[in-house]
Amino acid sequence: MRKLWNVLNGLDIKYDVKTAIFLCVSVAVNLGIGAGLWLLFGRIIFPGIEWLFCFMGYPAIFIGFFGGVIYLCNHEFA
Repeated sequence: MRKLWNVLNGLDIKYDVKTAIFLCVSVAVNLGIGAGLWLLFGRIIFPGIEWLFCFMGYPAIFIGFFGGVIYLCNHEFA
C-alpha cells in the first residue's frame, strides 16, 4: 500500500482525488488476487460462479477497501 500511495502522492492532483484513486486501485488489485486464487485452486475444490464472487468480493472489501481506509487513517499524508 505504501508503494501505491507513493506513486499517487507524486501526482499533481487534489488530496481527495488521490485517496479515491488509492481506494479504487486497492480494491481492484485485491479483487484480481481473489479471482486468481479461485482460478488456481477454487475451480476444482469450489466449482461455481458463486464461489468466484466470494473469492473476489471478500478480499476486495475487507482487505482492499477497509484495509485501505485504515491505512489512510493511520498515516499523515497531507
